[in-house]
Formats: sequence, C-alpha cells, structure tokens
Amino acid sequence: MGLDGAAVSSPSFLICHEYNGRAPLRLAHLDAYRLAGPDELETIGWDELRTAGRTVLAIEWASRIEPALPPKRIDVMIQHTGPTSRLIVIDAPGILASRLEGLDD
Repeated sequence: MGLDGAAVSSPSFLICHEYNGRAPLRLAHLDAYRLAGPDELETIGWDELRTAGRTVLAIEWASRIEPALPPKRIDVMIQHTGPTSRLIVIDAPGILASRLEGLDD
C-alpha cells in the first residue's frame, strides 16, 4: 500500500488508526481487544470504516467482534512456532483469493 512500516503501530489505546496509502488506498488498523463486543463498534464509526471505498481494514483481536465481520473476508492468523518464529496462515474464500496472487513472489 506504500506505507512506511515504521509509521504503522498498534492502535491499542486509540482503538483505531487510519493511514493514507498510495492514492486512493487507505488502511484502517483496528485493535478490538478493549472492546466488550460488536455493540461498541458504533463509537468508533464502524459503519463508515466498513463501507469506505478503497479502505483495507486490519483488525487485531477480531474474534471479539466476529458477529460484525463480513462473511467474505481474508483472515490472517499468526501462530507462535518458537521463541523467534511465527507461522502466518491466510484463509481467503475463492472470490477473494485471487487478490492474494503474486504476494509470495
């Protein structure tokens, strides 16, 4: 998306950070850990975030708001495999899987 990786940080205390990527892309990085459930999403402008065009939503602790998530989505899970290693598992339905082609090149 053309973002500086060092400028993107966890939004733990603010719940959501938004970044402008390469025009017209935006990143909305949401940390749902402190939310009690999907009912609290209204307070952060969830409907606007979810329907904004050209915006990628990256959600940490997505399981806390799972009922509000769209059924067609790309899930990225990071699993600890050792003290300094991780396994990244990407689950995407067929219709969205094509968007991931070429990312491993």
